Amino acid sequence: MMSKPILYALNALLFIALSTSAVALLWVSHETRNLLRVKDELEQQQHQLEIHWEQLLLEQAALGAHGRIEQLARDRLQMKYPTLADQDRLNYGAKR
Repeated sequence: MMSKPILYALNALLFIALSTSAVALLWVSHETRNLLRVKDELEQQQHQLEIHWEQLLLEQAALGAHGRIEQLARDRLQMKYPTLADQDRLNYGAKR
């Protein structure tokens, strides 16, 4: 059988190891909760960014639609389709 001082030292060592393990477990649990919270926040942010991206794509499609460009050309730049006379004038000046 072991002597009492060795048993006391062994018990103290086991107590320190157990206490250290318990503190480490608490710290890891706390960090895990924090990381999960951050992960959830980032997932929400990703979802919001995806929604915003889809809205931007829709806006881009609307702004780039042929009809919209044609309407803006007519309204803002007073552009119009050339008449037959204008086309003749253009063809007349072209080299053949």
